[in-house]
Amino acid sequence: MFHKAFDGTWRPAGMDWEALGGRFASPPAVVSWGPGRLDIFALGVANDMFHKAFDGTWQPAGTDWESLAGRFTP
Repeated sequence: MFHKAFDGTWRPAGMDWEALGGRFASPPAVVSWGPGRLDIFALGVANDMFHKAFDGTWQPAGTDWESLAGRFTP
C-alpha cells in the first residue's frame, strides 16, 4: 500500500509515494474520526483484517500493520 497527502503541497514531493507495506486481497477502507487522524483497514491475502493509523506518525511504525485477526469474505 502507498500513501500521498496534500496540505497545500503534495507530500512526499513530486512523483514519489510513501510505502506503507502490506499485501492485501481487498481495496483499503479509510476513515477519519478527527483532524489529522486516518485509520486504514484492509483484508490480508488470507482474508484476515489489518489496521494502520496516522495521527502525526504511522502506528504501527514503518511498513508494519496491526493484525485484527478474523476471517472475512471480500
